[in-house]
Amino acid sequence: MTTTILDALGRLNASLDNLARALQSGGTDQVLDAEAPLAEAVHQLAVLSASADRHPAELRDSVIAAQVSLLRCQSLGSCAVDLANAISRSGYGWTGMRLRSEVPAPSVISRT
Repeated sequence: MTTTILDALGRLNASLDNLARALQSGGTDQVLDAEAPLAEAVHQLAVLSASADRHPAELRDSVIAAQVSLLRCQSLGSCAVDLANAISRSGYGWTGMRLRSEVPAPSVISRT
């Protein structure tokens, strides 16, 4: 069975939605479990050629949906890091590196 770029984008979007649900749950095991399917979806997308698909409108819609899902994951991840730093005063950023200032912000910035 040949995988199209639309199929691969659909799997990527589903994987990102799964990661977002895992981030919302706050469970580290769920987040870790969401990583492997996401990595596989990204790999499948990376090895495909966009020239094979002849549905530009569907392709555009799928790319936009994946971008929205990615932004949602970034926002949830950022909130989780801010909350963890506010609670534990660990001083670690989203990259896992120690922040320059060990004093966390007095409040957590939240966007909807």
